[in-house]
Amino acid sequence: MENFKGRDIRNIVFAGHDGTGKTSLIESILYVAGETDRQGRLSDGNTVCDFDPEEIKRKVSLGVSLAYARWKNVKLNLLDTPGQIDFSCGFYEGIRAAETVAIVVSAKAGVQAGTVKAYKEAVRQRKARIIIVTKTDEENANFYKVFEELKTTFGPSVCPVVVPYDKTGKVESYINILDGKAFKYEKGKAIEVPIPAGENRMKGLRAAAAEAVAETDEDLMMRYFESVENGSADDFTVDELIKGLHDGMDAGAITPVVCVSGERLEAVDLLLSTIVQMIPSPYDLGGEDSVSGEKTHENLHIPYDESQPFSGFIFKTVADPFVGRMSFVKIVTGALELKTDIIAGDIGEIQHVGKLFTLQGKKQTDIQTAYAGDIVAVTKLVAATGDTLHVPGRGGKYSPLTFPVPCCFKAIIAAENQDDSKLSGAIARMLEED
Repeated sequence: MENFKGRDIRNIVFAGHDGTGKTSLIESILYVAGETDRQGRLSDGNTVCDFDPEEIKRKVSLGVSLAYARWKNVKLNLLDTPGQIDFSCGFYEGIRAAETVAIVVSAKAGVQAGTVKAYKEAVRQRKARIIIVTKTDEENANFYKVFEELKTTFGPSVCPVVVPYDKTGKVESYINILDGKAFKYEKGKAIEVPIPAGENRMKGLRAAAAEAVAETDEDLMMRYFESVENGSADDFTVDELIKGLHDGMDAGAITPVVCVSGERLEAVDLLLSTIVQMIPSPYDLGGEDSVSGEKTHENLHIPYDESQPFSGFIFKTVADPFVGRMSFVKIVTGALELKTDIIAGDIGEIQHVGKLFTLQGKKQTDIQTAYAGDIVAVTKLVAATGDTLHVPGRGGKYSPLTFPVPCCFKAIIAAENQDDSKLSGAIARMLEED
């Protein structure tokens, strides 16, 4: 697999309420991007991200998993997280490793407790946000009702980008309100069509997007006021709108909204283009007020920088029965290369990077080098989740991951005496991953 530098990487964690379609959406993204040759389904137990036997059996995500897609020469690291509160640790692991939180909302159910939780945590951790409204093609779906809910709940920062045309109750096409183009889909293939006549909502939605963009720049705000005085709030070019949305996302001031039907592969290509154009890379801006960069224990801001010596942190640990302990690593500075000597956590001993790879669900692809901003996996490190990794001589320690405080405790007893050894082995594995 080719190497990607930080400016050509987007790290996105998919979060939201249970049942909104996060895993299915990632499956659609992988298929549309050409990373898979068939679209897996939860009902068939063959999705890329839900590969654990318990996930296949229960048809829900139980932990954070990693996949990647390539679109227009950009690598997208996609982190799938559980929606059920019982397994929310996976959500906190995933959100720490990403610059952007994609909050997935059902066009049928609207804003739910998991929606609010994901948004608030994204704000708390200073992550960029994008809202993806799924299941727009299903019966009783109502995108515009959900959009008004989103604006009421989260305020004027919510900005429409891709919306459906559904005057008859059924989605006939999807409209990118920034460039004024509409597309209908036949078996997942986009066909450009004229903007439906009499679609008066588009003018108001584009004006809302222009207003959100104007908030990000004083010059744009002056132009916006002038255009309003002249009877038009539509004076920005497509490039200006895209740049304004990108900068607004990086500053945490704008939350774009895109709608899709993942199951039917409708508007997934528009979502991918939105991600590439608007979502900040790890390198974007990188100042104190940016979503980019990491904090140390001393609250120092460390921007992503491949020119510095290697450092990073572990945000997830897996005790794999076949490959041993596997550490998910977010690289912050420098490059991590195969056979590099590094120090992990407070142990102080130099360890050897014996195997370095990227993950497509459970599929491992060996790589030689990964750069600042990327997410990779390393095997057999003597280290734990939250540990800082660095080359000898660099030093420093990144701030720890935060998790919810436990509020319920249970005792477990093996049903049969002969199962005691199995139980202790399972607990040992859980402790290794915790």
